[in-house]
Amino acid sequence: LLNAFRIHYTRFQTQISELDGTTTDATVIARLGDDFDEFARLVEEYSYVFDNAEELTILRTSLEAMRHDIRLEYQDAADVSHHGIPPLVQVVHSGGRGRPRTVINTEFLGWAYGRRPTSGIARFLGVSRPIVRTAILEAGLAEPQENPFAPYSDFEFVRSRPVSYTGPVSGISDDDLDGLILRLRSHYRRAGLIRWGIVIHGFIDGYSRLITGLRASNNNRAETVLELFLDA
Repeated sequence: LLNAFRIHYTRFQTQISELDGTTTDATVIARLGDDFDEFARLVEEYSYVFDNAEELTILRTSLEAMRHDIRLEYQDAADVSHHGIPPLVQVVHSGGRGRPRTVINTEFLGWAYGRRPTSGIARFLGVSRPIVRTAILEAGLAEPQENPFAPYSDFEFVRSRPVSYTGPVSGISDDDLDGLILRLRSHYRRAGLIRWGIVIHGFIDGYSRLITGLRASNNNRAETVLELFLDA
């Protein structure tokens, strides 16, 4: 735990030094401040792990100075904008037919993409995951992967625009996979968690071998499995 504190302290020190007036998005700085405050709170909560009292004192002093720097950077960024904090999500109407376009603040997206999963960003912004994925691709933060369903592009449900998919990550064949699962079930048939009321459901994409859903539940009802399938 002590080493983890040291590693995170170094990361925060680097992130704060990289601000230095170059980040004009006050929201990005505010999110960094929230993460920093949480880190400082954990340091105080687990201060007993520090064997060296002098190290803890120096750390507390440094954290206070870093918090002050974050506040100054936030104030400078807010002053740059005439509207204070710039909006994270904007709905742009083109004037034509169809739905308006949802635009996500690129600077915030670049900061959040390295710290939160796509689903977490979508939940925070109140938009769908496809909107976030599209924005990430358009901002050049990720490269579009090859569509595994390309051979079936004649079907109307396949989109022609680039989308992000996970490519094949395993060379195991379907027969080998089926045999492996049967051996696992045979070997662990008496080692299940059902006796403790724990049921594990999972879904695996047959092409990429990507685990699309995995959850431990307290029942084995059909609606429980369906809920996981719809969330996957």
